Amino acid sequence: MTTYSGLTTLEGTLDPATGTFNTLETLNMPTHATGDFVPGGTVTVPEYDPGEFTYVGYGPDGWIGTSDTWGTVYFTKTAFADAPASFPYETGAFPYYAANVTAGGTIDPATLTFTVDEVDNMPTEVMGDFAPGGVLDVPEYVPGEFTYVGYGPSGWIGYSDTWGYVYFTTDAFADVPATFTYSTGAFVVCFLAGTRIATPAGETAIEDLAVGDLVVTADGRAAPVRWVGVQTVMTTFADRLRTFPVRIAAGALGHNLPARDLLVSPDHALFLDGVLVQAGALLNGTTIVRETAMPERFTYFHVELDDHSLILAEGVPTETFLDTVTRRRFDNWAEHEALYGPIPAPTSEMAMPRIKSARQLPRWLRGGGGTPPRTPGPIRDERSTARVGSSS
Repeated sequence: MTTYSGLTTLEGTLDPATGTFNTLETLNMPTHATGDFVPGGTVTVPEYDPGEFTYVGYGPDGWIGTSDTWGTVYFTKTAFADAPASFPYETGAFPYYAANVTAGGTIDPATLTFTVDEVDNMPTEVMGDFAPGGVLDVPEYVPGEFTYVGYGPSGWIGYSDTWGYVYFTTDAFADVPATFTYSTGAFVVCFLAGTRIATPAGETAIEDLAVGDLVVTADGRAAPVRWVGVQTVMTTFADRLRTFPVRIAAGALGHNLPARDLLVSPDHALFLDGVLVQAGALLNGTTIVRETAMPERFTYFHVELDDHSLILAEGVPTETFLDTVTRRRFDNWAEHEALYGPIPAPTSEMAMPRIKSARQLPRWLRGGGGTPPRTPGPIRDERSTARVGSSS
C-alpha cells in the first residue's frame, strides 16, 4: 500500500470536460493517506472522519479523492499560501513513490543486474514519469534530476550525471540486497495467481505448480513442468498498456469458456479458431477488458514445458513460455539457471499464425457475427523456426 503525506487540502469540484479542478476552500491541514492510488481505489485519510476516499486522479503534486461526506478533495504538498484556485488534473494512477533508503551502484545491462556499492538511510518522495527515459526530480538530492532506468524488487532505479545509478527502495537499510535483477519496464507474458491449470489429477492453481508436476496439454498429453517463472510487477513503474492484465469473462469465448474469469497479460496468446491470439487484441470493453484497479504490486506466473505447447487455463488452450523473452526478467531466473545452466537449449515456436491486433481477428471474435469455432480438439503439433509475426 502506498502512503502519501500532504501539507494542505483543497475542497472543490471537477470539470471533466476541461480536466480542471476548481478550488472552493483551502485548509491548512496536513494529512497522511494510505491506500490504492489507482482509479476506483480506496484511500484512507485518518485526519478525516469518516476517512475513506475513492481515488479519482492527481494534480501537479498531489492526489484527488471523493467522499460521500466530504465531496471532492485535493491532497497536496503545496503550502497553504501557494494553493492554486484551479489546476489541470489527470485520471490515471498516481505517479508517486516514497522510499526509505537509497543505494548507489552500477548496472549490467547485459544481465539486467544492479550491484550495490553504498547504502544510505535517506527517505525520498518522488512524483513524475516512471517510464523508460522519464525525468524525475528528487528534491532530497542537489541536483535532483534523475532519468528513470527501471525497477527492482521493491523500488526504482534512476541515473544522474552527478550521482550515477541510484536505487530508491522501500526496503529497510539492513535488507537491501548486494545485487538484484531489475526490469526496464518491458512487457510480461504470464498468468495471474489463482488461474487454474488442467493436470491429470484435476485443476491446480498455477502458483501451486512445481518443477516436475504434470499438466495436461491441449492435444491430450501429460507433460512435465520444466519451470514456473515468477515475475513481480510494481504498478507505479509499469507501462499499464503492456503489463496490466486482461480479464476475459467466463463464457466470453463461447462454449462456456473460459470456465471462470481468466486474467492474463496482454501479450499472452490463446489458441482460438486455429490461430494464436494475444489477449490484448481481444479487448471489447464489455466481456474482455483491461484491469485498471491493480494493487501496488502483483505477480505473474508462467509455465515452461520442454517445448512450446498449449496448456489448458480455465479450460482455454493457452501458450506456454517461449524463451524469446529473457528469463532474467523473472524474479526466480537463478532457479532456472541452477537447474539447466546459463545457456539452455532454445525452444522452437509452434508453427501457427499469431494475431497481435484487433484488425486481424476472425469475424466472430470482432463482434461481427458468425459462429464461434468448435471446442478445440486434438491439435496438430508442428514445430518450426519459421514464424508468422513474432512471439512476445
